[in-house]
Amino acid sequence: MNSAIDDRGTSIESTLDEQKQELERVHTTDLRKIQLSVDELTKEKIQLQDSIATNERANQLETERDWYKKEALHLDEELEKTKAKMKELASKLESSQQEVNWLKGQVEKLTKEGGVSGEPYPDEKKGDAKAETDQEESNTAVTADAKTE
Repeated sequence: MNSAIDDRGTSIESTLDEQKQELERVHTTDLRKIQLSVDELTKEKIQLQDSIATNERANQLETERDWYKKEALHLDEELEKTKAKMKELASKLESSQQEVNWLKGQVEKLTKEGGVSGEPYPDEKKGDAKAETDQEESNTAVTADAKTE
């Protein structure tokens, strides 16, 4: 009987060892699957974090783009206003230049006719006529430049 009990004990022990080994293999396999799953989830997490960072950067770039666009439109508007003001001032300059020329002509007529006292104005000298002509030519050139712009 002892031998039967020993055989039975050995049989049970070998069965338990086989079950233990099988359980360890299953457990090891499960641990590997879980580790692979954790690795995949970690990679996915990193990809999502990168995606979020990229999306935030894209949003930031869009915000900067919108600001630059708004600034460009504002500067364009200011440029148009400045051009209109420049044309207006050029027109006034031309008008003033015509008025100055007309007044010079009137003064010259008066001095030729003898004016009120018959003498030229004390500031005028005969050599100044050439200087006035040169001044008129330069003023006319300035007016012509303003028109071309």
